[in-house]
Amino acid sequence: MDELFTYVGAGSAVSSHDISVLTYYMGRPDYPHPPAGRYYLVDFGYAVRAGYLGPYRNTRYHLDDFRGREAEGYMEKFNYQHSRLHNVVEQSFGKLKARWYILEGVPNYVRYKLVKVLFDCCISAGAESCLQLIGWADQQKLQ
Repeated sequence: MDELFTYVGAGSAVSSHDISVLTYYMGRPDYPHPPAGRYYLVDFGYAVRAGYLGPYRNTRYHLDDFRGREAEGYMEKFNYQHSRLHNVVEQSFGKLKARWYILEGVPNYVRYKLVKVLFDCCISAGAESCLQLIGWADQQKLQ
């Protein structure tokens, strides 16, 4: 796994609940929907839709739940692998925050400046897809 971000969206005016934010960005023309046969990993609480893979509900999920006991059945085995991949995603965010301390706390800047800070950090960390979004951040400044 390359641990690179596929898409970075920041500066939306929607509430910060995960599904609201995802739905908002999925409606944007520059959002890279998963290609056929590929999937994006999502957490519990996301609506089931094509191309987005969430874990099974009411089944063991967290890696700690599997310590000392192997996964039983296809749902637990799937959730175990999903949890391992989710861990990689969390580690990627952790590495980004460790490299750019400004991302740990939220500085008291206006929104368009915070968006630019986030994109600059992501770009220098290797998220090339951020390049197309910087123009969007500049547009926010004008509104």
